[in-house]
Amino acid sequence: MISNSQTKVRIHADHVGSLLRPQKLKETRAQLWEQGVLARFGQETQPTELSTIE
Repeated sequence: MISNSQTKVRIHADHVGSLLRPQKLKETRAQLWEQGVLARFGQETQPTELSTIE
């Protein structure tokens, strides 16, 4: 089981690397959103909205 803090660190690490691989990151976020992973850990914005917020 992945703890909430580990998930936040992983998402942050993906964000830092997004300049190197933005398309892969977007696909990963979309997959996680579809699986309910981001929603379960309190991320309420959909992946398509994240790019405008960040």
